Amino acid sequence: GIHFTEKYRKANKEKICKQIKSFKRQGKTVSTSFHEKKEIKEEGYLFDYCFLSPVFNSISKKNYLGKNFFLEKNEKVKVLALGGVNSERLEEVKKRNFDGIALLGAVWNSKNPIENWKEIQKMWYNR
Repeated sequence: GIHFTEKYRKANKEKICKQIKSFKRQGKTVSTSFHEKKEIKEEGYLFDYCFLSPVFNSISKKNYLGKNFFLEKNEKVKVLALGGVNSERLEEVKKRNFDGIALLGAVWNSKNPIENWKEIQKMWYNR
């Protein structure tokens, strides 16, 4: 698939719809990142899934503060929680109606990244 960064998406508003259609015709999955919930309503329908961040205070980025996002059920796009997600916050992510999670600091800042990732993955899918 292909991921459109927020910067690219905003700088190329006129041509991005054609690009997305072309990639989807090729069978590619198309995603992007949003940092405001209202953007999902405005543009989310274009993508197969998106990241919304920061949901919680970031683990890996100093002073990147969570925005306490809550989603409505049945968004027109799958929304993955990003930013401060760790094993202790999985139930909270679920309560906020996210479809999935994306991990950075919870994995890479741990003593055993692969084991930590496997454990969080197991917890997410066995909830």
